[in-house]
Amino acid sequence: MSQPNRFAASVPPEFANPLIDRTRPIRFTVNGMRVEGYDGDTVLSALLANGVVSAGTQSGFGVALDEWSAPPVIVAGAPAQMPMALCPAVDGAAFHTVAASKAAAPFRRLLARGRDSLGHDLDAPRVPGSWIDAEPDETRHTDVLIVGGGVAGMAAALEAARGGSQVTLVERNMVPGGMAVFFGKTDGETPPEEITASLAAEIAAHPAITVLVRAEVFDLSDGVARVVQVVRENSRPRPRVLTIGFSGAVLATGAEERLPIFPGNRLPGVVAAGFAWRMARQYGIWPGETFHLHTATNAGYRLAILGSESGKTVLRATDPRPDPRTRFIEFCKAYGFRLGWGTAIASARPERSRLVIGLDEHQFGTDANEPVKAHALIVSGGWQPVIGPWLLAGGTASWDAARGQLMGEGTSDRVVLAGSVTGIAGTTGCIESGKASIGQLRDGKRRAVADPRIDEIHESRDGEFSVRAPASHGLPPAWLGPSRRAAMTEPPQRGIATLLPRRPGQEVDIRAADVADISGAIAGGTIAPRDAPSYSAQWHILPQAFKAPAPPAVPTHSAPGLPGYLKGRFGLSQAQWRLEPDGARAFEPGCLIFINTDETHPANTIGTIVSCTSTDCIALMARTEFGAGDIVYVRDGTACTPARLRGKV
Repeated sequence: MSQPNRFAASVPPEFANPLIDRTRPIRFTVNGMRVEGYDGDTVLSALLANGVVSAGTQSGFGVALDEWSAPPVIVAGAPAQMPMALCPAVDGAAFHTVAASKAAAPFRRLLARGRDSLGHDLDAPRVPGSWIDAEPDETRHTDVLIVGGGVAGMAAALEAARGGSQVTLVERNMVPGGMAVFFGKTDGETPPEEITASLAAEIAAHPAITVLVRAEVFDLSDGVARVVQVVRENSRPRPRVLTIGFSGAVLATGAEERLPIFPGNRLPGVVAAGFAWRMARQYGIWPGETFHLHTATNAGYRLAILGSESGKTVLRATDPRPDPRTRFIEFCKAYGFRLGWGTAIASARPERSRLVIGLDEHQFGTDANEPVKAHALIVSGGWQPVIGPWLLAGGTASWDAARGQLMGEGTSDRVVLAGSVTGIAGTTGCIESGKASIGQLRDGKRRAVADPRIDEIHESRDGEFSVRAPASHGLPPAWLGPSRRAAMTEPPQRGIATLLPRRPGQEVDIRAADVADISGAIAGGTIAPRDAPSYSAQWHILPQAFKAPAPPAVPTHSAPGLPGYLKGRFGLSQAQWRLEPDGARAFEPGCLIFINTDETHPANTIGTIVSCTSTDCIALMARTEFGAGDIVYVRDGTACTPARLRGKV
C-alpha cells in the first residue's frame, strides 16, 4: 500500500519534527494486508498513513479507526495481545488484529480490507484486552507514582524527586509533553515547546525518576497500579504487565476531547481535533486533502491554520457559539477561511471517499445552505477530564453543569489529582498544580493554585456540549460517546415504516462505560446529572471477573429507589427477583442475565444484578415466562454461572 495520508510537502515548524525516521522505511502486514511505514510508527499510525481509516462496521455504518476503536494486536507466533496505539510497527512483522470479523460476504470483506477498513464486526460482544487478566511480568515499588507525562505530571515528578522520593512516571506516548503545544502560547508566555522540552530534559537527567513510555495504567486500587507497557525484545514488540506498589500517586491524566453528538459522529473521516493534531505532530499524518473544521473551542481553530500551512484545503470552519472571540479567529480571517458562527453539525453521512456534512444554523433555526463535502470532518467539542483512574482508585464524580463536564470529587487514599484533570486550563496553572500535588501527598492539605486566563472580552470560553439528535430515519447513529455504547434514539416511525425491521444495534447497553460515554449520556439526557456519582461508581469498572475477594455488599434497591438509569430498563413490568447463584457466588452489580449460556450480546439480556453478596443476591429482570425455581444464567466477564430464581422481592 502507499501512504496517501502522510505529509509529502513542507509543513509548519510544529509538525516538522515527528517521531518517525523517514530515512528508515519499513514494511509489515496486518491481517495479511501489506502496510508501509517508517521506523517510529505505531501499528495504528502506519495503518492511518496507508489510508486504513475504518475499524469495521457497527449498526450498519463504518466506524473511524482511532485510539477508541483500534482493536488489540498480536504478532504471529506470540499470543500476547497489545494495544494497537502503543504497539511499535516493526519491519517484517506479521500482525493480526483481535476482534470479530463479519461472517457474511467474505469476498466483499476482503476487498474492503484492501481499501480502507479492517473489516471487523463491531456489533459483536466486546472482549477486553488479555493484559487485563495477565499475571505480572514484574512487581516493583516506588515512593511516588505519576500517571501522565504532560506538564503537570512532569512538574510533579520533579518536585517529588527533588524532595528525595523515588519516582515512576507512566506515559502513554513515546515522549512526555502532553497537549500543551496544541493550545498555543499567549503574549508574554514562554512557548510551550520550550517549557515541555526543558521539563523533559530535567526528568531524563534526574537519577531518581524512572519513565515508562508506551505504557498505560489500566487498574489502580489499594496502593497498587497495574500497567501494560509495550516494549521491543529481540526486535519484536511484546506486552509487559507490571504491578507497581506506591506510597503516593498523582493522577495527572489530563483531559480528552469531547465528541459532539450528531448523526454520523463516529464515521470514518470524523476526527477529533486533538487526535488529528497528535497524529500530525508525532507521525506526519493528516486525514485527507480537504477538511471541514467544526470547533466549540478556541484552540480548535489552530487546526485550520496548521492544516492549511501543511498544504491541505480548509473548506469551511464553523462554531456553535454565536459570537466567539479568540486571536486564532483573527488569524483564520487573515488566511481567508470561510467562517460561520452559531452553526451546528446536523449530520454527516458517507458518500464514496468523502463525507457529506449537513449544517444547521441553530441560532436562527434554519438549515445552512448546501452541505459541505470533504474528505474529513475535524471536530473540537471541548474537553472532559480523564477521571477514569480516579474512579478506579475509589474517588467519586459529579456533573458540573457550568462546565458540562464530569469532574472528580471526594478523596482517595494516597492518590491526588493534578493539572487539567482538575479543570485547570493554562500551562502555568498545570505546572503549579503538579508541584502542589506533591505537597498534598505529604501533608494531606490541598493548595490553592492560580490559573490565569485571558479576559473573556478577548478569549471566549469553550462552548457547551453540542447535542443533535437524528431528525429522520436512515441516518448513521448519533453516538453518545467515542466508544459507541449507546446512541441517541431516532424519531418514532410512522405509516408503513412501522412494519419494517429496525436497524440492528440501536439499543446498546452503557456498561463498563468510559468516562467520555457517561459524560455524553448525561449531556444527551440518557442519564440524569444527579445520578452521575452513583452511575460512575457502578458502571465505570474494570471489565474483568478475575478478582478473588468477593465484592462488598451493596444496599438493595427497592423498586421506587432504583437509580434513574435503571428505571424502565427492562420495560414497565420489570421486577426485582432474589437469585440463588450456583456455588453461593457473589457477582459485581451490573453483571448481565441471559436465558441460556449461548447469549452474550447486551441487547439480548433479560436482567442485571442490582446487589449481591455471598448470602443475598438481587436482580432487576424483565417480565418473562420464568418463575420461581427456574434457572437463568449470569455472565460475569467470560464466565457464565447458573442461578435459580427464588421469588420476587
